[in-house]
Amino acid sequence: MEGRRQYLIKIIERLQFLGRQGIPIQGNTEDQSNFIQLLRLRAQDNPFISKYRPKKEEKYTSHDIQNEMFEIMAHNVIRDIVQDIRTQSGFYSIISDEYTDIKNRTTHFLPGWVDKSLNAHEDFLGFYNIPNVSSETIASVIKDALVRLQLSLTDCRGQCYDGASNMLGQKTGVAKRIQETQPKAHPTHCHAHSLNLSVKDATTRIKLLSDTMDTAREIATLIKYSPKRGHLLGEIKQNIEGEDSTTGGILKVCPTRWTVRASCFRRILDNYDALLEEWTLCLDTRLDTDVRGRIIGC
Repeated sequence: MEGRRQYLIKIIERLQFLGRQGIPIQGNTEDQSNFIQLLRLRAQDNPFISKYRPKKEEKYTSHDIQNEMFEIMAHNVIRDIVQDIRTQSGFYSIISDEYTDIKNRTTHFLPGWVDKSLNAHEDFLGFYNIPNVSSETIASVIKDALVRLQLSLTDCRGQCYDGASNMLGQKTGVAKRIQETQPKAHPTHCHAHSLNLSVKDATTRIKLLSDTMDTAREIATLIKYSPKRGHLLGEIKQNIEGEDSTTGGILKVCPTRWTVRASCFRRILDNYDALLEEWTLCLDTRLDTDVRGRIIGC
């Protein structure tokens, strides 16, 4: 029995390692999964695993058992975070945002808090499915999450959302509904979101910047959505820079995260000579009118 218990601990340690590093557990088949391959690798220098490995039907490696183990780990992490908030701060702020994935509308929740050493923390605590994005629904989901986490709304001192009317509306927004229960939960428009809106507004008003953004998007589209042109760019770079080329490829201009757009522009500048040569070669070939016009526009 003790051997089985120690074997189960080894299983949990392997799952914990894969989860901590963000490595997928499953593969194309169960036998080729990262989890099984890691278990076999560790068995080579740890005879204990091979010695106490149970029978085929009792080896604790099924998908259901793996998911249950991860769920237990997640609950332990969440409990530790909540305990830290209670013992090291006592107060917290609500940080939440809603988005729509391929299947569901979802909101995420993470409390912001400051410990006794004045270090700021933002700890993710979960995704929550919502049937709609009305302020009433989102406020109810946030309150329900606080109850499940055993965080009292009485200790909430702030709220941080994007500028959508359902979140920061003065009459019926989520922030207003939370303040009806806890008036001390001061609402704040996310500073990063505010800056993003300001930058976007500024670039649309200045023709030079607006044209630069449009050109960068067009270059990325022409390269990223054409394997042929992408391969040609790689060959040209190799001819110009040699086999040891360290210049990265073209990146798409992120439509929402303004902080990563500088990398997109830098890649275009780094590949400027190669792009000019590629456009020349492309225009010398038979292209449809639309693509030819887009290249000339770049």
